[in-house]
Amino acid sequence: MISLEDFFTTNRAPNDEEHKILKHLAAEYDDRLTTITNKISDLEAQLQILNDEKTLIMEAAAPFKRALLPFRRLPEDVVREIFVACLPIGRDPTMSATEAPVLLTRISSATRRVALTTPALWAAIHIRIEILPERMDDATSIMAARAVGVEEWLLRRSGSLPLHISVHHPRAPYKDHDLGQKIIDILLGCCSRWRCVSFMSLPKFLLRISTLTHADVPILNSLSICPSRSDRDDVDWKSSLILTAPNLQRLSVSGMPRPSDYLANWSNLTHIGFPRTFHFSLPGFIEDLARILRQTTRLISCCIRILGNIGLLNPVDEISLPFLKVLDVIEDGILPAINAPALETIRYNAYDDIDAAPMNLIALLKRTPNVKELWMGDFTNPHFLVECLRHCPSLTRLRVSGLIGSDDNDKQNFIRNDALIEAFVLDDDTQCLCPRLEYFHCDKYFPLSLGTLHKFITHKNGRSQALSRWDTVVIKVVYHPRDEHLQYIGELSSKYVVEDMKLSLLFEKWARSYNSFGMRKPEAPEDVWWQRRSQVDFEHLMY
Repeated sequence: MISLEDFFTTNRAPNDEEHKILKHLAAEYDDRLTTITNKISDLEAQLQILNDEKTLIMEAAAPFKRALLPFRRLPEDVVREIFVACLPIGRDPTMSATEAPVLLTRISSATRRVALTTPALWAAIHIRIEILPERMDDATSIMAARAVGVEEWLLRRSGSLPLHISVHHPRAPYKDHDLGQKIIDILLGCCSRWRCVSFMSLPKFLLRISTLTHADVPILNSLSICPSRSDRDDVDWKSSLILTAPNLQRLSVSGMPRPSDYLANWSNLTHIGFPRTFHFSLPGFIEDLARILRQTTRLISCCIRILGNIGLLNPVDEISLPFLKVLDVIEDGILPAINAPALETIRYNAYDDIDAAPMNLIALLKRTPNVKELWMGDFTNPHFLVECLRHCPSLTRLRVSGLIGSDDNDKQNFIRNDALIEAFVLDDDTQCLCPRLEYFHCDKYFPLSLGTLHKFITHKNGRSQALSRWDTVVIKVVYHPRDEHLQYIGELSSKYVVEDMKLSLLFEKWARSYNSFGMRKPEAPEDVWWQRRSQVDFEHLMY
């Protein structure tokens, strides 16, 4: 019998007889392959027929299944509550078709009917009066259509509910145009229903608002006024009676030259804000502010962002704020006088460099041991941060803008930051800095050894009752290419490490020409993790 194996493993050519045998065997395989191929074609045809039938059945059954959806069986009042829960959190909804409430009118005729007859969906609105330069030719028609939408929104759909309104106007180059006049007329027409309102950079509108009296806004609870810096002298708020609204509890006004000149009922306020206030060497401003704060005995939150060097004429006497829980401050000249035993949240120079130990803040922290949340700016030396944190035994949430380092010696920057981070996870748990800390967030990249980072994340894993477990850690690390623990980069992103915590780690390799210390990356998803428990206390107070 002829062996055919040689033809499979060598290049030997078959003779005529061998060629005939090989051809016959190949033909047999071709016949079998043809048979299988034909069967596959038949089965594929049958499968296509079945798939087509399946599609028809699914389409026929779809209406029946839609009719059986649990959502359709919900009582209408429950659906309304669900729709209201879809509204944006922390801000007023816009007129965009991509978010509630407008989006809810685009789902079906049924949801549209429910949405349009739910006043609570339409009791708040954010309006931006702005036309792009390239569309100025169509500006009149655009703003007219927008005004129609605002009128329908506020005057018809919202029923008689109290209104939450925020309006932003571009500061330049079209600040003097009257394109938004119709919208302004609509807003003023429903001022008796204003509950919480915020107006930014509206020179002509602000002038009209300043003429309102307390009788015009009987239920006004929150008022925020933020004119552009160039327009602050155009409106005299000192004698505006709207500041005496009987139910006004939240007030924020930018650019107050002297708070005591205003007619506000300071003793009624629970939340006040002085954001974007510019006072360069204005004598007596801090003393005047102190006199106002002494009247706000019910104060819960306070925002004081004063830009400029202000010298104290005399030491400020104690300011007792027994209910103050939230303090946002840039100017610290008034801090030594504040006595706030209930203070829980401090935001200090959150976007500025801190190039010296903040002694006034430290003095405040010594008197308020119950601070649980702290947000501070860029520290040029981490030792300054440590000096603050030594007086925060109850701190659970810490956010710093950066640990940028001011030393030209790169090794020294690594050493300093290592010392800071290690202080949170010392081997002796009883000596750790801020033992209750659960949240750590640094916005910008900073140099850190990978071994220190590994210990920082893994040490607080619940093994010690003296230390709270990590809930959230957000760190952007610059590591040295010769770091002896490079393997930790992969290990720290393992499931074992992150299963019980929210962890965001970004790494960049250090280089001699590295120049991005302190550079913050674009807005990241983890920014939403920084949700203050007292965030509501800041609404409409800060810009």
